[in-house]
Amino acid sequence: MRRHSGSRQPWDPAATHHWLFEGSQWLADQLGVSVVETPGGHIPQLTHAAAYVTMLRPTFAGFGM
Repeated sequence: MRRHSGSRQPWDPAATHHWLFEGSQWLADQLGVSVVETPGGHIPQLTHAAAYVTMLRPTFAGFGM
């Protein structure tokens, strides 16, 4: 996980963009699924490709892929 000096994590209510996490959490609750944190920053498929694929594999396996 990428951390920036002095920044807060999105699940921290004091974080500037906490409302984005709250929206994601609300949608996940409505769908009956969990919020999953992806490795890396804004484009994990580029910056942390192997870890991203490892994280996604169980999701695709659930769809029979």
